[in-house]
Amino acid sequence: MRGAVEGRVVTGRSRDNGLDAVGATRGPRIRFSDPEFGEILEFLWEEAALLDHDEQRQWLRLVAEDVSYRMPRRKTVSRADGPDVDLDASAPACYSDLEEMVVNNTFDGDRYERHSARTRRFVTNVQPYRTGVDNEYAVTSYILLMRSEFDDTTYDIVSAERHDVLRHSLEGLVLARRTVTFDMAILGAPFPNVIF
Repeated sequence: MRGAVEGRVVTGRSRDNGLDAVGATRGPRIRFSDPEFGEILEFLWEEAALLDHDEQRQWLRLVAEDVSYRMPRRKTVSRADGPDVDLDASAPACYSDLEEMVVNNTFDGDRYERHSARTRRFVTNVQPYRTGVDNEYAVTSYILLMRSEFDDTTYDIVSAERHDVLRHSLEGLVLARRTVTFDMAILGAPFPNVIF
């Protein structure tokens, strides 16, 4: 069984100390003109396209075996009361958790719904940084996910900020860590088993 990486994580608005929300040490920013920026952008676009086309098993190939994947709850607090995200409220998912979710999402048996929702992921505001580890990048991005089901004429919409650590492997970049922080404290619709 593959386990999750234990790492230092900072919360909420605390980003001035050189750490991002997945605990990676943020070094110099990677500029748009750097070749690595294009490689990182292509990875995020490929990931979104695979998930939007319901190719979740192929998406798993982009995930490191020691991945740590968090979706902490946001809470409504005053600025004086500190961070509005509590990363300690939920345990991070590991590779086997994500693998189980993908199996459940792609299972064709009678106990699961046979239809798949139509989703569209828009990834923007990509800001990659070098880290203190060779071949690893700390990447912040925004995601807007729109979902429609059945014959509905409206979308379920959710937006979030993602803090990732991407790592070079023999096959190319892989997702080593991700923290997804939703912009809403209470989502307007349920998003069960949706990968952000």
